[in-house]
Amino acid sequence: METQLSSSIWAYLGRHKNVVSKQFFQPTDPTNLEVKPRFQRGKPAGLPWARGRVTISEFVYRLLSPQNSMVEMRINHLPLTVDLAEQEARYIYFGAFECNEIEFMQRWVKRGDTVVDVGANIGYISAILAGAVGSKGKIYAFEPNPIIFPQLRTLAKASAGRIEAFQSAITDKSENGVTDFYIVSDHSMWSSTVIEGDGSGLDRIQVPSISLSEFIANGGLSRVDFIKIDVEGGEADVLRGASQFLTDGGKPIIMCELAASLVSVRTQSFAAVERLLVDFGYRAFLIAPGGKLSPMLLSELKQQTHTFNIVLLPATVRTEEALG
Repeated sequence: METQLSSSIWAYLGRHKNVVSKQFFQPTDPTNLEVKPRFQRGKPAGLPWARGRVTISEFVYRLLSPQNSMVEMRINHLPLTVDLAEQEARYIYFGAFECNEIEFMQRWVKRGDTVVDVGANIGYISAILAGAVGSKGKIYAFEPNPIIFPQLRTLAKASAGRIEAFQSAITDKSENGVTDFYIVSDHSMWSSTVIEGDGSGLDRIQVPSISLSEFIANGGLSRVDFIKIDVEGGEADVLRGASQFLTDGGKPIIMCELAASLVSVRTQSFAAVERLLVDFGYRAFLIAPGGKLSPMLLSELKQQTHTFNIVLLPATVRTEEALG
C-alpha cells in the first residue's frame, strides 16, 4: 500500500511539475527514476508558481522519506543526477530553483555563445545553458567540490562537447595553483573558498585554482559572452580575477550571486561590483519576474543584507534593450 501511494504521489507531481524551459517531467519509478522530457506548447500547465512547488516538494519528501534519494532527470536531453535529500536538489527537481534567473539566461544567452559557469555545482544551470548555446556554443563549467564534481563530469561527457568540466576553483590568487576550500560533508551542494565565523562544521581541503583572466588567456578564447557566478561568498575574488580580461576588452554579460548576508565578505563583494561599474562601465540590474531586468543604483546595492543575484551589463548593451 505504501509503495502504491508513493508511486501515485510521485506520478501526480511529475505530471504537475514544470520547468522554465517549458519541458515538464513525468516520473515513473520513485526508487530508480529516469525522467524524460516532453515539450509543451503554450502556457505551462501545472503548479502555478515556484513557491507552491517548493512547499509541495518539501511536504512530499518528508511524507515519503524514500530510502533511495538519488534520482535522474534530463535537461535538454542531458542526464542530471540529483540527491533529493538536499533541499536545493528538491527545488531543482520540482522546477522551483531560480526560475527568474533561468528565464533571464534563456532570453540573453544566444546560439553559438561562449559561457563560463563559475560554481557549476552538479551542472543544472550548465545543462540549461547547453540548450541555449546549441551545438556551436560552448560552456566551460568550474566546480572544485570533489563530492559533486563527478556528477558534473558525467553531464559534460554526455553533452557532445558543448560542456567542458573543470575541477577547479576560480579566484584572484592562489599558492602554487591551489587554494583552500571549505565543504560541509553532510551538505554536499554547499561549498566555498571563504568561511563565515570560525569555520566550525566545515572541512578544509585544498583544490586547484585559477583566475578567469588566466583561464581565458591560457585557453586562447577569442571571446566570452556570458559569465555566471555562484560561489557562496567568493564572488569578490572571482570578479577581481577577471580584471585583466576586462582591461583587455572583454565585455561579457555577468550574472553573479552576491552573498550580502555574509558579513565577512559583504564589503569586498560590493567593492568588486563597484569597480566594474566605475572602471569598466558596467550597469547593475536586479532580476524581476519573467527574467526581466530592473535597474539598481550602487547606493541601493550597498544597502542589501541578503543573498541575491545581480546582473551586470556592459556599456555595449543599450538601455532600451536591457529593459525591453
